[in-house]
Amino acid sequence: MPQQKEKPKMNLIQKLDDINKHVQYLKKDASGFNYQYTSEDTVLANVKTWMMKNHVALTVDIEPGTVKEEVIKISKRKTPKGIDPYFEENIEIKVSGQLNFTWIDVDNTDDRITVPWYMVGQQGDPSQAFGSALTYAQRYFLLKYFNIATSNLDPDEYRTKQKEAEQNAERQLRDDIIKELDTAIRSFLTANPDKKKDVKDFCAKYVADGKYVNIRESAVAAKVLADFKTNFLKEEN
Repeated sequence: MPQQKEKPKMNLIQKLDDINKHVQYLKKDASGFNYQYTSEDTVLANVKTWMMKNHVALTVDIEPGTVKEEVIKISKRKTPKGIDPYFEENIEIKVSGQLNFTWIDVDNTDDRITVPWYMVGQQGDPSQAFGSALTYAQRYFLLKYFNIATSNLDPDEYRTKQKEAEQNAERQLRDDIIKELDTAIRSFLTANPDKKKDVKDFCAKYVADGKYVNIRESAVAAKVLADFKTNFLKEEN
């Protein structure tokens, strides 16, 4: 029985790219302070699943000497029924600092990527402010590092919109390449009218009747353009 070929080993960049491919969208599933967001549990559950599959670890270090604590005075206007409005004064603690997130390839611990980041949190208690700062920093680091989209759409609805966007992008790329190919062919034939049959036979290798404007895929259009330049334009130089 023939032995199965082992999959080629991936480096850290390739592993992170694989995580990115598998975690592209997360639905907002939590709310607070008058806005909706994707919870830390949801982000970690999805990203860590693929981190473990790819043998990737993530560490976070606080840059020494960068943590700051500030006392913030907050004035909130109160409008209780039956009495005049008044302002309530509160004190909160703001904690901020510089972080370093480091991706580590567990299969090759010398392969690392360190990303500088920032944390900030504000609560009535210093320890809660510090915890909030770390929590928010990690959640948004993962979302932004992998460019994970978040919205209120159901995953299926998001994938439909994503597919439409990809199709539009593919169509625009194909049109741009064909436009460049058309310009190159017309310019070449203006200078070399006797080569018309050669150009038509060349295009017929890629698309029926040599009508390159009917090419549907950008990759095919790019191949035709590259081969045309190699076979015809280089002859002029």
